[in-house]
Amino acid sequence: MEETASINFVQLIIAGMFLAFLFTLAVILFIMIYQRKMITEKLKNKELKLSQERELLHNSFRIQEKERQNFAANLHDELGAQLSLTKMTVSSLEYTDQPKETVDNVIELLNDMADTIRRVSYNLLPPSLNKFGLNSVIKDFLDRLETGEVELVFEEMGSGDLADEIKLQLFRILQEALNNALKYSKATQIKITLVTSGDQAELKIEDNGIGFSTNEIKGLGILNMQRRSEMIHYSCQLESNQYGTTVYIVPDKCII
Repeated sequence: MEETASINFVQLIIAGMFLAFLFTLAVILFIMIYQRKMITEKLKNKELKLSQERELLHNSFRIQEKERQNFAANLHDELGAQLSLTKMTVSSLEYTDQPKETVDNVIELLNDMADTIRRVSYNLLPPSLNKFGLNSVIKDFLDRLETGEVELVFEEMGSGDLADEIKLQLFRILQEALNNALKYSKATQIKITLVTSGDQAELKIEDNGIGFSTNEIKGLGILNMQRRSEMIHYSCQLESNQYGTTVYIVPDKCII
């Protein structure tokens, strides 16, 4: 009887040890699987981050190259042509019977070139941006813009003191959005709304044009506006349908 009880006790111990071993093994396997899963997730996140950084860098280079191309095109198409015409006019002095009229033409051409240089310089960096603020620069820019029959409406609300980088990027985004709208939208009116509060602002550009499908986004400079928004920790939101297009540029925390 005692021998049977001893055997049962030993069996219970062995069974308990076996169950403890199985439990320990299960815990170890769980920890290993969990760690492997965490490592896999970290690698995926790292790869995603690297991919996003490469994409951002690529977009940044694209923006720089596009701006350089626009600058070169402006110089070639406007200033280059005016210089060639001025050279031809000056060369004709030797053969003309009306030197005063020719000189007057040269002076007029030089004035046109000066205007072109000022316009190109203004587009590169408006001198009043840091001095007078974003509102004044937008008004000045819209006054200078040749839009044909498109009505430009500008509304401003609030007051604030924006950082220079925010003012610059918002102005560049506005230039891009207006360029897109004037080229593609067939709109009769474009409305710009700027709301400022403290060190933040919200910018909205809306037109009453024909809109476009989301498949056309890459061809309309939207990536450039998104990239510029990210640089100042803002977001670029887009809505478009057959009644028009609206671009919202807002900070992480909306102020309206």
